[in-house]
Amino acid sequence: MKSAIIRQISPSIQKWFLRELNVKPDDPTLSQKGNVLGELLCKYGKTLVDDSSRARRQLQNLSPGMMSLLGDLPEPKDYVHEEKKLEAGSEDYCFLRNLFLSSLKSHRREYGSDEMCATALIDVVDILTVPFPEEQLKQYRTTCERISKHELSEVPMPMDTALRAATSASTDVNEYFLFHGCPWGAVDSIVKTGFHWKHSGKNTGCMYGQGCYFSPVTSKCDQYSEVDEHGHKVMFLARVALGNSLPRWKRCTDVTTLGEKYHSICAMTRESEGSVDHPEAVIFQRTQALPCFKFIYKHKASCNCFVCTKSGP
Repeated sequence: MKSAIIRQISPSIQKWFLRELNVKPDDPTLSQKGNVLGELLCKYGKTLVDDSSRARRQLQNLSPGMMSLLGDLPEPKDYVHEEKKLEAGSEDYCFLRNLFLSSLKSHRREYGSDEMCATALIDVVDILTVPFPEEQLKQYRTTCERISKHELSEVPMPMDTALRAATSASTDVNEYFLFHGCPWGAVDSIVKTGFHWKHSGKNTGCMYGQGCYFSPVTSKCDQYSEVDEHGHKVMFLARVALGNSLPRWKRCTDVTTLGEKYHSICAMTRESEGSVDHPEAVIFQRTQALPCFKFIYKHKASCNCFVCTKSGP
C-alpha cells in the first residue's frame, strides 16, 4: 500500500521520500516502515507550508509592476513598454538577487570528470526589467492559450529551485521562471524578438536539439554567457511555458520540433539516471518564452568555479 502511494506522488517528491527512507520503490522493507511514511508526509507538508508562507510574505512586499510579470500578465493594451533599472536594496531587487545567487551550484571541472569545482562567487551589478514589445506579449499569451487546450502532466524535471508563475488562471501550462545565459551580441535580438535557437550551443553544444535552453540553475546558464570589456556578463530570467515536457535521458541532438503532443524537452539529471548534473529545459518555439528580467553580473576575482578555471587568467 505504501509502495503504491509512493508511485502516485510526483517524481521529485518521490525521490525525496525514498531518499529519506533509504529504500527503493519495490523494496519489501518499505511496508515494514510503520508510520515513517506518515511522519515524512507531515514533515514534507510542514516544509511546504513554511515555504509557501515565506513566499507569500515575499510576494506581498513586491511592487505591482513586478507582480504583473510574476503573476497574471497584463493585457497587451495595458502593458508599459520600458526598461527599468531596479533600485539596489529595494524589495524587488533583493527578491531577484536572492533568486539568482541562491541557484548557484557546483559543477564538474569538465564533462565526464569526477572532480567537482567550487561554487561560483558572483557579484550582481544590475537588474533590469526587459522592455519586450507588445507583439511579443501577445504571441506569448496566444501560445499559452493554445497549450492550455491540451491535457497537461506534471513537468518531469526537478524544479526545487525554480520560481513558478503565480497566476490565478484555472488552466495550468506549467509556467516557470528559468534562466538563460547568452553572448552580449544576442541581447538586443532577445529583447526585440525573443529567444532563438540560433544562439543555442555556440559555447557548449546542443545536447537536446536545436532549441532554446533554460535552467533554474544560474551557474549552468553562466557557461553560455560571455565577458565584455568590463568583465561583465549577462543573463535573462524568462517566463517559460513548458506545457507537456518530454523527459530525455540521453542525447538527441537532431531534434528540431516536438509535434503536437509535447511542448518542451526536460533533461533528466544523473540522480534520475540521466546525462546531466543539473536540470535544463528546451523549447522549440520562441513564443513559449518571455524575457522578463536582465541580470548584469561578474565573477569575483577569487572565484574558482569551473568557468573561471577553464578560461584561465
